[in-house]
Amino acid sequence: MPISSMYQGELEELANVRGGEGVIGRRTVFQGDELETPTTGVAYMVIPPGASIGQHEHAAEQDFYAILEGQGVALVDGVEHEVQRGDILVNSLGGDHALQNTGQSDLLVLAWCVSCPPASG
Repeated sequence: MPISSMYQGELEELANVRGGEGVIGRRTVFQGDELETPTTGVAYMVIPPGASIGQHEHAAEQDFYAILEGQGVALVDGVEHEVQRGDILVNSLGGDHALQNTGQSDLLVLAWCVSCPPASG
């Protein structure tokens, strides 16, 4: 079983992620080929005050966000939700979602994405 620390290693700086505002930090914790499940990746993200991940969708994947610290607003399928430490967002398959830091400190997020191929039939 692989073990990885989400807190160790360099943060990759990404500007205007998915059309969002500002620069966020991202550290890949696991890539999909390191795992035995349909998880396509696990990432630790640092979203500074005022920064955001823009509205986007995944047609064949489902995103999950665990809020580790901070507060913000998540837009999930057109509905705004206030989020804070301890919340876990389940972004629906094919639905749209976005996340913005509305607080005064960094919004720390553990995100993972699961591949959901269309059902055959």
